[in-house]
Amino acid sequence: AKAPSEMAPSSSGSPREDDEPTPIAFGELVEPIGARSFFTDVWGQRTHAGELRPDALSRLRKGFGEGDLANILPDCRRADNTPYSSEEMEDMAKALEGSGKTLDVPYCFSPGARELEAAFVRASCDCVALHPRTAPEYALGELGADVEVGIYASRAGGDVAEWHCDENHNFTIQLHGSKEWLVCAPDPCHPRAEGSCGMFDAPRSRAEQVSRRAPANLADAERHSLGCGSVLYVPPGWWHRVLPTSGACESISANVRVGALSAARWLSSLLYAHLAAHQTRAYQDGGPGEATLASVDRDAATLGAKGLLGPGDGNGMTGLLGTLAGCVAHELAHFVDTCPLPRAVPCEPDLSDGLERAATLAFLEEQGFLAPPSCVEDGRFHFRVCPMTAITLKRRGAATLIVHMVRSCVLADREFTRFALHCPVEVEAALQVLVLRGHATVEDMLVAGSDFEHGDQASGDEMNHTKCVLRILVRAGIVTAATRISAGEVAAAAGQRGASRAPVHRDRDGKRPRNHQTMQKL
Repeated sequence: AKAPSEMAPSSSGSPREDDEPTPIAFGELVEPIGARSFFTDVWGQRTHAGELRPDALSRLRKGFGEGDLANILPDCRRADNTPYSSEEMEDMAKALEGSGKTLDVPYCFSPGARELEAAFVRASCDCVALHPRTAPEYALGELGADVEVGIYASRAGGDVAEWHCDENHNFTIQLHGSKEWLVCAPDPCHPRAEGSCGMFDAPRSRAEQVSRRAPANLADAERHSLGCGSVLYVPPGWWHRVLPTSGACESISANVRVGALSAARWLSSLLYAHLAAHQTRAYQDGGPGEATLASVDRDAATLGAKGLLGPGDGNGMTGLLGTLAGCVAHELAHFVDTCPLPRAVPCEPDLSDGLERAATLAFLEEQGFLAPPSCVEDGRFHFRVCPMTAITLKRRGAATLIVHMVRSCVLADREFTRFALHCPVEVEAALQVLVLRGHATVEDMLVAGSDFEHGDQASGDEMNHTKCVLRILVRAGIVTAATRISAGEVAAAAGQRGASRAPVHRDRDGKRPRNHQTMQKL
């Protein structure tokens, strides 16, 4: 389902149609303090309670089927993006009516849900522009690419969500009925709990055992009574208990989840992505010194733990793990530089669906979603695909190329970005060079691409469009631009130079690759 109100107002100030309603703005969800103060003083630090204006509440209610589950559930999806069957929807409604079972539907794509998602994406882009130096843990602009909207439906006397915490930034918008929330800050003497968990769940590690200790101040927990139009923000890791208090009326609330990452999880993810990429280059006869990294994968099964750890007295890592540890120690700063945090990209609703956002090159250029032009004008810059990203090129008809981008953490099986950029097909040959090699300069892409396609110099349109695409990819964090490149990458590219056509890859299950090293192995 799509609604006109999903469309973000153009940053260029283009006028809207008179009969087109103004879309929900993020600032309306955090009144009375506004978006700027919210990001600076509240985001990730404390709870915030607000109230929607009547007109905004009315628009959202309409976008969520006026609270009728028969209108909402057809626009909801499972985690694999498949719809619920009519029998499943009937069973869900009966469970709510008959036994008071709370319906937790985490993936909703109704017009109201998509309008909320669009508001958060616009806010993330605005936050980057307004606060370019804001710390990532307090800036939606760095993690706004991971926004999901779901619904909760419950009845008084039904299920109580006992004390638990979530790993996301949570916004609850009460559309119908009422609920009572108890919220308690995590113990400041212990680290915030990783992941979503119940307060009394059995720990699986020492870190969980320490972080999941019940706060000593539960008796002093904040109490929030949410009625129609109430908005409550709860930061990641904060404990909360939720009780439906509606009478005969069902309680319907929208839940917006914005991804949050701890430094430990992000660092672990990017280290894994880089080490896997090192081994991939080694298998492709990368460069001197890379063969020892490849031996980790080949020899681990036969050597066992002793071979992995190597000889020694236990006071240090040697053997194959020691080799990897040395690689990390030597290249850590480089690893971090080439894996920027994901960033939300403005989208066009007519090209997007619930699972994937999309936009044209012209739209993003009009929105100003571009890295500084210096990165494509200075010939010293190398563009490098983030190891956590897979880029797949697809033709649509004779004139359009779709640059499909997925950014994920394979360790946590979590996606941060899924976006399709619609470009003129003239940029295909140049982008194939970047996709195949993993890194290239603008000159590499234009020269190799033009040689392959035309046997002559790239046209002016091809050059301008290619540079524009690169500036968008840099701004989105899909690729990085730097004047330094490692010797291993130079050697790896040397073996592939001249081969500029990268086929569309799929893994053995027919799925698209989720990061660059997976694509290279295929």
